[in-house]
Order: sequence, then structure tokens, then C-alpha cells
Amino acid sequence: MTELEQVRSQMTAPQADEERLKQYPVKRQEKSSIPTRHGQTAIYIYEPLPCADTPQGKLPVLVNFHGGGFVKGYQAKFMVYGRILASKGACLVVDVDYRLAPEYPYPCALEEGWDVVRYLRQHSSDFGIDPDRMVLCGQSSGGNLATVLAMKMKKAGEPLPSGIISCYPPYDLYQDPAQKAQDKGIEPNDFILQGRLYNQWYVGDGDSRDIYISPVFAAQKDLEGLPPFTIIAGGEDFLCPDAMTFASLLMEAGVTVTVKKVKGAQHGFLVRRTEGHEEGNRLLFQTLKEYFSLSHPSSF
Repeated sequence: MTELEQVRSQMTAPQADEERLKQYPVKRQEKSSIPTRHGQTAIYIYEPLPCADTPQGKLPVLVNFHGGGFVKGYQAKFMVYGRILASKGACLVVDVDYRLAPEYPYPCALEEGWDVVRYLRQHSSDFGIDPDRMVLCGQSSGGNLATVLAMKMKKAGEPLPSGIISCYPPYDLYQDPAQKAQDKGIEPNDFILQGRLYNQWYVGDGDSRDIYISPVFAAQKDLEGLPPFTIIAGGEDFLCPDAMTFASLLMEAGVTVTVKKVKGAQHGFLVRRTEGHEEGNRLLFQTLKEYFSLSHPSSF
């Protein structure tokens, strides 16, 4: 078994248990695809049930990017979390099942995400969404993608999302993950050491200090004018310093930032629903509601 096969063998089942899904009912769950520059990109759509919190008319939309170190595909736990996001967020969730490294290294996933966002804006009536109430969200590697996508959109002068929600993201793919852990007083385990492979596979022939790979290297001008951010980190996660460092950079650039370090929380705690997930999700849905209520300029 190759190293890649070993990493991907650790994934959970691709289909969620029906009883687990029933705990978080939605009006619609559908797998579809959107044309992008890399071909058809798979998406998972989660539409909430009508309720008092569900807005009349067009729904706000949350474009979500799952985690997995850029190398692991869509899993059952992401389906469950997609339903949670839709039901508790009272929004349409479009979960992007982007192509994976090392077969498709940077910038493939980023470009797919960008094309998906553009398509949703151009075909908003087909999806029944309000393109002016769009939030980008991501967990782990997905948090990186949501962040750098917003940076790319700003640079291109395209319409910006109402906000970004980034959960326990890797923002520095240049520094050795084992060194990050040691600096935080954490003994590097197999999961942390595998981060070296994730970074290497995703970066490919690129430069790990590229700001669209490792946004901690961004200059102030690269961040000025970005929409508000919510960054949620686990206090026991070796990636926590990445989140705190980038949050400080955003604040220095004048970006509105809500940052939360959840004590006792490990990496992946929101999706895995481990210690701290209730506190983290409470903040996520609070700021999500605020972002959807913002009247954001149509372009930068």
C-alpha cells in the first residue's frame, strides 16, 4: 500500500448512516455538478426545511469547502455536517467536492471553487438563491480554500461574499507541521506527521510561501478590503497558531474579524462533534446570521 493509499484508507464511509441523517432533516439533499475549467465539479446541495428562520423568497447561500488535507474526498461526516449547516443556518448549502491532490495539486481546487462561485452568481435564479447573501465557509483545508478564494476575488475586482467563516485552517504550509506541534508543546503523532505529505502533495511544483497557498505570507495590501471573517480554532490543535497569526494580519489590514479559540478542542472538532463543538457551532451560526443580514457592496 502506498502512502497515499494508506492516508485515504483512513477516510470514513462515503455514505452516511440513514438514521444519523434523519437527525438533521432537510427539504432536499442532492448531488449535482457544475462546469468549471477543470471539467464537471461535483457539488452536494442541502436545502433547509421551511421554518420560522427560513427567509421568504430567495435563500441565502453558504458555499462550503470540506476538509481532508486537500487529499481526502467527500465523506459521510461531511454529509451530516452539510445538513446541520443548512438546517441551523436556514440557507442553501453548496458543498464543493473539489479535485484532490496529489493528482490535482494547487491551484486546481482553488480554481474549481472560484468557478463554482461564479456559476452560482450567474445562475442564481436556477438555484433559488440571493447572490448578494453569499458566505464562504470551510473546515481545515477547506478553510484555507475559502480564505484564499476571497483574496483572489478581491484582487480580480469581482463581487465579494458577505463574509468568510474559516474553521481550524492550515494557513502556513511552509512551516513543518511537526515543528508547529512542538512549538505548541504537542508531541507530533502520526496525524501531524502526515501533514508533511498533505502539504507536499497539495503544493506540488508551487511555492509553499505563495500567499494563495499560505496566506500568512500575505502583505497588508493583499488583505485590505476583504469582507468580515470569523475564524474558529481548537485550543489543542497544532494549527491553532496559524489561525491566530492570520487573524492578527487581518486586523492589521482593517478587516473586521471575529476569532475564537475553543479551549480543549482538537482539530476537526466541529465536524466530528467532539469537545467544544457546541461552543464553536454556536459562534458559527451566530456570525452566519449576521453575515446574511449584511448589505454588502456588489463589487470591490
